Amino acid sequence: MKKRFFIVLAILSLTTTVTFACGTPGKSGFAPENNLKISQWGIGNNGMTEERFRAIIKNIFDIYTPVVAAKDALLVVYGHWDDDTVNANANTWGKRWVINMYGGLARHPLATEDGFALVFCHELGHFLGGAPRKDRPSWASNEGQSDYFGSMKCLKRVFEKEDNIAVVSKMNIDPQSTKQCELVYRDAREVALCQRISMAGKSLGRVLGDIHGNSNVNFSTPDTSTVGKTYGEHPAPQCRLDTYFNGTLCDRSYDQDTDPLDPKIGVCTTRDGYKVGTRPLCWYKPTSSEI
Repeated sequence: MKKRFFIVLAILSLTTTVTFACGTPGKSGFAPENNLKISQWGIGNNGMTEERFRAIIKNIFDIYTPVVAAKDALLVVYGHWDDDTVNANANTWGKRWVINMYGGLARHPLATEDGFALVFCHELGHFLGGAPRKDRPSWASNEGQSDYFGSMKCLKRVFEKEDNIAVVSKMNIDPQSTKQCELVYRDAREVALCQRISMAGKSLGRVLGDIHGNSNVNFSTPDTSTVGKTYGEHPAPQCRLDTYFNGTLCDRSYDQDTDPLDPKIGVCTTRDGYKVGTRPLCWYKPTSSEI
């Protein structure tokens, strides 16, 4: 019964085209293509268990199944606990929105449980994140936007009803996270939610940095580069941490949908008076109407 939340595709039409937002299985995905393998039997992993792996997936699956259904689609999730791949990916099969989550990524020594949940939210972001989108496949929000959606909308929806004050009381919260969260949010519950999500983002920033050979990314060292046009593929690890953090600091409700064509809708923009919470310029080039 532990796998009851997975939907098995017993019959697949031979004429249906599969398109991947995050590369192909086991290759490029949430993270750039890499050869890391982290076995459930090896040493040096983070202590993630199969039970927690499946519980995290099921929780988000249950929350987002009706959200996806409202878009006239079917959410399909495969939890590949035995697969050592350090990645995750998303694809479509007709109206089926398919997400693959791999045990290797969940076991990465720098990945926390909340960080792993944020990976799931990133994959959902390819379907629900809105503009800007990839050129190929054109249905998918690009990598930076999927990161932004993950912390701005998805993880807030997932964690909102939990006792986040109690959760963060047991965590080592980065002082910069606390400082920025308290500038944006006034209610203690909202501050705790912001802290919790920001630390999930830091976990993933460190994982991504480790894949690149340097896990030293921090809230206090934001990426100061500026792109000439919006970059659609994987930003640098520090830039991705900045994106998670800015998404956390954007106080737009998760109920305010983004738009597949208009990047201004449902997000924080300079035009609307936001000084924090906007998409980082290290991957995003705002349109003239957003400034």
